[in-house]
Amino acid sequence: MSVNIAAQLGEAQVQFLEIISNYDGTIKETDVTNGLVSLTYYESVLDNTIRATVTLVDTGYGKNEGTSVIEKDNINLNSGEKINLKMNDGYGNQLYFDNSDTYPLRISEVSNIEEGTNKFVYTINLTSMEYHKNDNLDARVTKRFDGQIPDNVTDILKNNLKTEKDITVDEGLNSFSFTGKSEKPLYLCTWLAKRCVPNIQDAKAKLAGYLFYETSKGYQFKSIDKLFQQKPKRKLIYTETTDLPPGYDGKILLYHFSSTFNLKRLRLTGALGQAETRTYDPYTHAYGNTNQVNSEIQFNETNTGGLERIKYGDDQDLTTKRYVKSFDTGILPPGKNLTEQLKKSKDINFNIDEILIQSSMRYNSLFGIKLSMTIAGDFSINAGDVIHCDFPEVSSKDLKVYSDKKSGIYMVSDVAHRITTEGCFTSLNLVRDSIGRKPF
Repeated sequence: MSVNIAAQLGEAQVQFLEIISNYDGTIKETDVTNGLVSLTYYESVLDNTIRATVTLVDTGYGKNEGTSVIEKDNINLNSGEKINLKMNDGYGNQLYFDNSDTYPLRISEVSNIEEGTNKFVYTINLTSMEYHKNDNLDARVTKRFDGQIPDNVTDILKNNLKTEKDITVDEGLNSFSFTGKSEKPLYLCTWLAKRCVPNIQDAKAKLAGYLFYETSKGYQFKSIDKLFQQKPKRKLIYTETTDLPPGYDGKILLYHFSSTFNLKRLRLTGALGQAETRTYDPYTHAYGNTNQVNSEIQFNETNTGGLERIKYGDDQDLTTKRYVKSFDTGILPPGKNLTEQLKKSKDINFNIDEILIQSSMRYNSLFGIKLSMTIAGDFSINAGDVIHCDFPEVSSKDLKVYSDKKSGIYMVSDVAHRITTEGCFTSLNLVRDSIGRKPF
């Protein structure tokens, strides 16, 4: 049974917001909390950095009353300057980014500048520190990697990007050899995500596809299928009454379904129906047999959002997508010496038939249903979390019950925590790959 943790709507507090300038070689810390107009913090499963947008008005508040804080402290708002930020929501959850910790934020851009004789209004766009370090030449990935992809992602983040943040990875099944080719670390980790098979029973030749992203808890390299196996972080309900029913954590204030299944798009990508590969082996100079994969093999209630797979009339088994690829036979065979490598020189490094179609299907089906909603500010919700949502059925009954079709498990693809003078609210973009309400 869920615990009712409903807080005052819009309740939150920014404890401090400091700009740390080191533009001229002298570290200067300036508190701009009193000038805060709005603050929005973002996370997304499709973004490899966290982001924040802060709008400030400077009229000479606080200790420098009568003179602009920026002018008085001789602060230069430039890309790369650090920000200290600490804020709490109404539930007691905290977001904390501090220069003395491993999670500082840096200015990526200063925009919307409005200057006058009485005030100075500006917007600061923030990203994580690693987002800037990613551009450094000494961070480029150049060496060869063998073995499990999740292990190599951890290696790249620690030894190339040199992050001290927590790194959470889901175990994989397949080994993969590759070279860095002087690519940037964040790009390479994203590139590896679509080549990884999760360590799930019977996943071989059926399941593939990971997401690489950053949250307030660090870097995440997560299997799409394992994300849906999580216990829901929150159980929310939309009602037209002021009372919160027992067993729910909070209320959905506003919601709308931005899109439901686009059957045409899903068919063209192979996520609905069948897709096939035609391959060429450069070692034998032979074309391989056509391999067909039906998207039905990926559906399993334990690792999907709903109970029912979407179908397309009576021709759902028709093939609508074809991949034509060459095997990489003999490319980067594993082994510590030439003798060991020669023994595996006829092996395929990246098995197109078992991974390519499967990951493409999984990515496209994941965003089959898109739902946007607003709730009271809740900083504990991160991108990649699973939320249980109940929506009323459309009915003339006096006693309305939840909709079995729309209600159920959704995954958070994007989250934005917004603090203004009017309060604090969390906006969520949620997605799932099927319909039906799974038991909570």
